[in-house]
Amino acid sequence: MNIQMMYANGLAALLYVMFTCCYFLSVAPCSSLFMSVDSVAHSGRALLRCITTELAYRLDQVHIFNFDTSPDVFINTIDTKVKNKLQCHDGWTNPLQWNLNSTNYRHNSLDISTSEDVFMRNVKKCNRDDSKRVCVVVDSLSPVLLRKSPTYVFNGLHRLINTNDLGFEVCLVVCLVHKDVHDESALCALEHLASTILTVSSYMSIMPLNEAPLGICNIVHKRRTGKVFKKKEGYSVDRDYRLITFPEETKQSVIKMEPPDQGDPTANLTFNLTLRESEKQARSEVVLPYTLSAKRKANELNPGGRIYYEPDEADDFDDEDPDDDLDI
Repeated sequence: MNIQMMYANGLAALLYVMFTCCYFLSVAPCSSLFMSVDSVAHSGRALLRCITTELAYRLDQVHIFNFDTSPDVFINTIDTKVKNKLQCHDGWTNPLQWNLNSTNYRHNSLDISTSEDVFMRNVKKCNRDDSKRVCVVVDSLSPVLLRKSPTYVFNGLHRLINTNDLGFEVCLVVCLVHKDVHDESALCALEHLASTILTVSSYMSIMPLNEAPLGICNIVHKRRTGKVFKKKEGYSVDRDYRLITFPEETKQSVIKMEPPDQGDPTANLTFNLTLRESEKQARSEVVLPYTLSAKRKANELNPGGRIYYEPDEADDFDDEDPDDDLDI
């Protein structure tokens, strides 16, 4: 196997989910949907390529529906030993048939401009006669969801995971979805349909891939018994697209930077920057100009009824005739 496994209370949850889907779903009455959710901050395509390679080792044929990338770019990094098991369906070159002269003759060209089921129709058309156990990988489901109705997409996925009279068995359907471009209702409907949801996010680290994870994976696996398995793990994918898992989420270490000891900067000054106790006491007794003292406060609040009059120099008062200045 091309997977490096680390043990901690059993197999790592991510490997457990993938092996369960590969081995035990083939004897189940229907297959399951394996959904990987990424974002613009952290791409899940590296993990999808790793899973595709491992599925190609275990199954007879893998149907890859390419909507986000060119089929040649996607399979360029796949191990040459299993490339003959890959059947690419090109939904990247001309999915809406706008360019009538553009045809990819190396791969099966897709047309999503019609109302026909693009998934089941092309899997049946391109499946080899000797392929009895197959898998479907969609990279990614987001362009189809943006161009077609959610009902169209969900019905196509539902047919893939529930049809048993094809002459071959669809053991697993793996889809990559970009959560940044869809609303919550579409994502919730997909999560309800899926049996396993991997939500990947970035992990900021400059350590080697075998020492620190490339990203963090939140795993939700719905078992057929009704129980739900949840776990958060770190993962890395090396240059050969081999998966390295970390049993538990690795927490980033926080390094506290202590400031250098520079001593007391006021030790050798020629003047004193501190106050003695007597100076502090004198400072506390000083009345500031904007404060009201008790005496000033009493004068402001109780001015009384006093009248002050200062006569002018031209005034001539006669006590015997107060109205002498009036012209009567």
